[in-house]
Amino acid sequence: MERSRATYTLVFFAGLFLACLAFIQPGGVYAESSSHIFSQGAAKVQLSDGKTVEVTNNKNGEIRITGDSGTLYESTIPDADIASVQETKMDNASYLIVEYRTHGTAQALQFDILHVTSEKLERIYQSNLYEGARLTVDEERAQLEVSYPKIEQDVPLAEPKEVYIEAFTVDQQQVTIEDKRTEPTASAVQARMFRASAAGYSNPSYDTISRKLTAAAVKYDVPAEIVKSIAFRESGWKQYWTGSTPSYQASCNIADGSNVVIGYDCIGIGIMQVSDYNRNDTEEIERLMHDIDYNIDRGMRILKDKWNEANSKAESSLAYNLIPKVNDGNPDKLENWYFAILAYNGRLERNDPIANPQTAYQELVYKEMENQSLITTTPFPTHLLTPGRISGKLGSYFSFKTNQISTPGPLHESTQNYGNGSTVYVTADKLTLRNSPNGSSVGSLPRGEKLTITGGYTANNSNVNHYVWYPVRTSSGKTGYVASGYLSKAPVVVHNLEGSRRNATSASISNYGWHLESPEAVVLGRSDLPIDAFTGSVLAAQMDSPLLLTDQNKLEQVTVTEIDRLNPSIIYIVGAGPAISKNVENDLRKKFPNSTIERVAGSTRYATAVKVAEEVAAVTSKPSEIFLAVGDETSPDALTIGPHAGIEGIPILLTRTGELHDEVKNYIKRNSIKKVTIIGSETVVSKRVADAVKQLGASVERVYGADRYSTNAAVITKYYGTNPDQVFFANGQTTVDSLSGAPLAAKYDAPIVLTRPDAVTKPTRAFLNKITDQPEIFYLGSDAAITDRTRKELEGILQ
Repeated sequence: MERSRATYTLVFFAGLFLACLAFIQPGGVYAESSSHIFSQGAAKVQLSDGKTVEVTNNKNGEIRITGDSGTLYESTIPDADIASVQETKMDNASYLIVEYRTHGTAQALQFDILHVTSEKLERIYQSNLYEGARLTVDEERAQLEVSYPKIEQDVPLAEPKEVYIEAFTVDQQQVTIEDKRTEPTASAVQARMFRASAAGYSNPSYDTISRKLTAAAVKYDVPAEIVKSIAFRESGWKQYWTGSTPSYQASCNIADGSNVVIGYDCIGIGIMQVSDYNRNDTEEIERLMHDIDYNIDRGMRILKDKWNEANSKAESSLAYNLIPKVNDGNPDKLENWYFAILAYNGRLERNDPIANPQTAYQELVYKEMENQSLITTTPFPTHLLTPGRISGKLGSYFSFKTNQISTPGPLHESTQNYGNGSTVYVTADKLTLRNSPNGSSVGSLPRGEKLTITGGYTANNSNVNHYVWYPVRTSSGKTGYVASGYLSKAPVVVHNLEGSRRNATSASISNYGWHLESPEAVVLGRSDLPIDAFTGSVLAAQMDSPLLLTDQNKLEQVTVTEIDRLNPSIIYIVGAGPAISKNVENDLRKKFPNSTIERVAGSTRYATAVKVAEEVAAVTSKPSEIFLAVGDETSPDALTIGPHAGIEGIPILLTRTGELHDEVKNYIKRNSIKKVTIIGSETVVSKRVADAVKQLGASVERVYGADRYSTNAAVITKYYGTNPDQVFFANGQTTVDSLSGAPLAAKYDAPIVLTRPDAVTKPTRAFLNKITDQPEIFYLGSDAAITDRTRKELEGILQ
């Protein structure tokens, strides 16, 4: 550690006085040996031993090294530049270090180590990609060192608090990698020392920056929320450092002694961390540093270029587009920018949302939108992606192996471009109406309230409040100001949680409900005989975990992908071997060796329900009551009570219509159950069953209606009242598509309302007519489960 500190101190002072340090080159490396730096375009240099290096940097980085015997080494890297070639001697041998930098603000570093002889170049090592990294070479120690920022959700990329450091030792043409260590980026003393000699510049007010970002968004036809979130992720809305300037900036050769924000890699500049400039163009570098409008404009051009990449045909030499198109490519839809945002940072495996669901750049940008702009977009259906590397003429490159992805609704538009006179609707449950921007409350507006914009917006003077304020007038003539993030052009907020098959629907529900979360568990049920999974929904809800479905004898890829993204500590299989086979269990163990696989099962469905109840008690507390539903997979009663049972942690046990199973009797006696609530009429669960329960000493309550739809309405009225904030609609005839919705509905404390696929029944209509405020709507399953005509009818009743 002491040696490391001494090394950093030496680099700091050397950076102030020695212009020859290759380390401080934006695209280069540091060593006492010869380093050749490359920018855009074509270049040719001669090495000290007479070999020739030819480099072309355009859309792709191409390098060819030739000697007397012809081509010795060549490589083409898609969407990247050849940044430098360094000649070095280590361990009495000659090496070339070839450094690549990916396009995008991450400027991710990758390097090759080539062993050099008179007529041969042999690659002995190729590194991983390191985002925002620096590379140093120590010839005396025969060591390379890579330092790169630790990515944190609430820390702008340009201002890391800690860095990872990895060392690579070269010995006899072998590369040994030391364990990664973590260090703070700079000490306060170093920061003050640098600031003392710095020329200070001030940032515009945050109100001004907000307006500048909005104006640029309008100019380039990009939603303002996206632009603001990217600028925050990159720099925290700073063109210049406030307070101390990080000491590492002193070692950057582009640093001009001012407090301009330069990224840890000595490449990114300013508020948008622009990094694709010509390293030799001092005039542009100066402008990027000290013209914030130009910096924002350059960032916008980069983002728009990435959008165009997603909406253009792939090069003939590539199997797929560099980044896929989303939906119809309408730039007004926030969700359609998913891959363009990713590419702004870089097409990196670190931005693979399956492997890094919470830290992939684009996911963090959308999270910033939710936190700062107050607009919640529909989570991207990452379970449909198949990311990986593809080999071709351009070498190996990261791809999502598709040219287009279709996402479920709703698709959102910017809420910061409404004009005077626009009609909008409230999307929040109870939106505060204020007498001025950030002023006092003058009332509350329900979801679905119709408003008219009566003037221009007012921005916040804050870098963490990206939304704006609109003056509005209600239908009754009341006036005030509301936050933009809670407004929409659509009167009803509708979510479609669906998939091509029921397993994909369950993955879609899981992806929506637990998109940026790390649930401890996943509960797995059988897709074609769902009765076990009905009871398992309570376990899933109590664990705040999704319920996924699987075929009896095999795992579908969409299920594997979703479990991989969730990375749970434990996977519960609900049901015995005949329900979900040993093959599935073995496959889970093989694919997820770091997860505990636990089967919750009994000899029958009734016994399995008891085992689930015992597991629920193990994660919560011993229950004093249970729900009892018929153990018939054609009955939706267990689904009807599922969300409420889940949120309360009350087990659902199963019974035959005319007889209470011995396992259930024993459970009631063993746990001294005091209350049993039967879901369904005596036709469904007979009086004989109720009498058997009473004989065990438990009181009996029955919640029911004349049919399944009446029973559903009765359950919802009893446990949710007549004005729920959210409503989940499910097919009441075939409930398996809706099964995975029970834990999500429990998460929202919302009911599942049953409907016929092609018609709204009288009991359902009667219940919906009692709802006074517009609820948020979720459809479980595709239009095959609930037709478009029925959906329009349901929405019409609720409006």
